[in-house]
Order: sequence, then C-alpha cells, then structure tokens
Amino acid sequence: MKSYSVLIFLALLVSCSKNMTPPKDVEKTLEALMMSWETLDQDRFLSIVSESEDGIFLGTDSDEKWIGKNALVGAIISQFGAFDSIEVSNTQRYIQYSPNGDAAWFTNIADWEIFVGDEDIVLSGVRMTGVFTYENNSWKLRTLHTSLGVEGQAVAY
Repeated sequence: MKSYSVLIFLALLVSCSKNMTPPKDVEKTLEALMMSWETLDQDRFLSIVSESEDGIFLGTDSDEKWIGKNALVGAIISQFGAFDSIEVSNTQRYIQYSPNGDAAWFTNIADWEIFVGDEDIVLSGVRMTGVFTYENNSWKLRTLHTSLGVEGQAVAY
C-alpha cells in the first residue's frame, strides 16, 4: 500500500507541474538579451533564442530575414564579431503576456552606440519588437524585428 501511495503522489506531482503557469519574469530574459549585445556575448544571445525552426527574425537591413535559429546563427556570429563594443541605453519598454502566460510579446526602444575601429555610430530610437515563448522551463526568443524609424513621415497623410 505504501508503494502505491508514493506512485500516486508522484503522478499527481508530475501532472500538476505540467499545468503550472509560467512565471511572469520575461523582463529578466529580455534584459539578458540586451546585455548579450553590450558584452558581445554571442553564446548568451543564442542561448536565449528558441531552438524551434519556425522563429522569425528581421534585422534593420532589407535583406536581413532569417527563419529559424539555424539560419540566424551565422548572422549573429558575424555581427558580434564586427563590433568592438556596443552601449545600449533603454528608453522605453513594454511587455504583455498571453492569457495562459506561455507567451509574451514586447517592444523595446533604445539608443545604441556602436564602436567599430575609429568609428562611433549612434543609432537613436532603435525599435525591437518580439515574442518570447515559455519552453522547457525558460523564456525563449521566438520572433524578433529590429527597425529604425524615419524622421518625419515617410509618406504624408
């Protein structure tokens, strides 16, 4: 009887753990993502990206579109290797969670200062929007779109 009690307890524990709501702490993962740029830590960045091959990642250049982590890896290695240092100062951040808590979307608007050799490049108002999904007990980046706004209206309306 004792062994049955232990088995029932373990079965209940496993079934309850599967139904637990993910923690609403995606802010920490987003901050780690931003810090990976500042520390030029490509391994840290890639550890945050979902292993799923249906993720969508868009960069600021018109030809920067990657579907899935495998397609993104080479671009991240190249980008991180091209910069001497990066400073990011966050100006605005907004995070929202799905009703069941297993997904979160965000916008992050920040000023970036990128140093390459003797060049100091300042990008004001870099806009990042993305989606995190809760996978294997951690938040993973599933979609990211980085853009730069144009001054004024691109088309008057």
